[in-house]
Amino acid sequence: MMLIGEKIRQSLAQGPAVEAMKFGDRWLSWGDLAGMAAEIDRILTAAGLGPGARIGIAGRNRPSHFTAMFGLLAAGRAVILLNPFIAPARLAEQVAALRLPALIADAEDWAAGALDGVMAQLSGLGIVLEEGAAQPVTARAGAETWTHGPATDAFAPGLAMEMFTSGTTGEPKRIAYSVEALTQCIEGNALWAERMGEAPASNAMEAALIMYAPFVHISGLCTSLQMASEGRRLICLEKFTPEGWLAAAREARLWMGPLPPAMLRMFMELNVPPEDLSFLRSVRSGGAALDAETRDGFVARYGAPVLPVYGATEYGGPIAGWWLEDYRSLWAKKNTSTGRIDRKIADARVVDATTGEELPQGAQGVLEVKAYRMGPDWMRTTDIASIDADDFLYIHGRTDDAINRGGFKVVPTVVEAELRRHPLVGDAVVLGLDDARLGQVPVAVVEPGAGQPLPTEAEVIEHARDRLVRYQVPARIIVLPQIPRTTIGKPNRVAIRALFAPVSAG
Repeated sequence: MMLIGEKIRQSLAQGPAVEAMKFGDRWLSWGDLAGMAAEIDRILTAAGLGPGARIGIAGRNRPSHFTAMFGLLAAGRAVILLNPFIAPARLAEQVAALRLPALIADAEDWAAGALDGVMAQLSGLGIVLEEGAAQPVTARAGAETWTHGPATDAFAPGLAMEMFTSGTTGEPKRIAYSVEALTQCIEGNALWAERMGEAPASNAMEAALIMYAPFVHISGLCTSLQMASEGRRLICLEKFTPEGWLAAAREARLWMGPLPPAMLRMFMELNVPPEDLSFLRSVRSGGAALDAETRDGFVARYGAPVLPVYGATEYGGPIAGWWLEDYRSLWAKKNTSTGRIDRKIADARVVDATTGEELPQGAQGVLEVKAYRMGPDWMRTTDIASIDADDFLYIHGRTDDAINRGGFKVVPTVVEAELRRHPLVGDAVVLGLDDARLGQVPVAVVEPGAGQPLPTEAEVIEHARDRLVRYQVPARIIVLPQIPRTTIGKPNRVAIRALFAPVSAG
């Protein structure tokens, strides 16, 4: 097996005549990327941070940031991926806790001020990335070298990548990938994409990849590293907008469009004409629960099948999903499933939440996963699931989502689906809050559909009372112009929960 570092070195060697990455209106060549990678390598090598060194990257969707990651992996260093979209003080705390000997970050993140102080404490090296500058890679003034201080954990041989989970339901967790595991993750992700309708790598020059998910998240990471390991072209969007994605998809001659549920709803609400998406053969959708109304409405309007996929950072990407072949033969029978488990890359079982005993086929319980590329241990999820005789996985809810309101079980997805049927509501998120009398009560946030005015809380509650049983009706509904989301479009449940003061059921 050719490891990811060697694959990236081959791609970087393609030179200035081969297009690599488009950002804005400009295409950069593999030679452009190789030049930036070489300058980063020179600075780190001069500081004594060679192969095996743990180097932090506060990664934004910009060519120099991707190139920094490519160059580190090509040189055998370990990438410690950090999220620049969190508060600057929190980012500095993470750098300090990780005891990094060097940090690569954008000029705007250095300008916030918090990073200089922590690198001084660590006696660490700083590298500044500035997109479009005459010198896009420079050493940070005052942090030009690493002084071999004892405050850092400088080396981790065999480690390729360490990144945080998205943290949508709690404190993010750090996940480590060995060189072999990361190589397998990227190869596996490319195979899933081809099974779901993406143009094969042999057509790479005709079908570029599109990058819109932040590469500090697993979906963005897999896309960018697929590009680097296969020598593909990539169109880089700094953030998702429907207009930007459509323009990029046309230029890329996209076959399979990865779009999470929130973005599918966005296209539906904007009433994008079918001819604008006529190039799509399929859509891959994961990262959050996909309601049948959105899924079926998209298929009816645009003709491209929407293929659910199930994965996580902890698994190194997808472990289950719908292949086009399965869709054509089994969708009518199994369309409530998130897809078939690939037993070549992972094992999965359903267990009793209390005893841990494995449950029989078709029974509902807590899902446990063993992702072979990540190690031999079983990982318990918070998903309530069942697995049928054909290895199709069904997700019925989450153990941390079910709301017990005075002994009555409230399933958030059921309430969310009804709230979305209000004519002014585009999306809704329901969660449970502690209540002194009833134990828990459901609450909700809603946002209007595209072009719609804000509904009032009273209007949405009246709508809910007309369609739900009494104990399912949220005790409070907050109407917002936009639901708080992560940078990849998932509802940010931590931020949503913070919106609510203690609720009394009365």
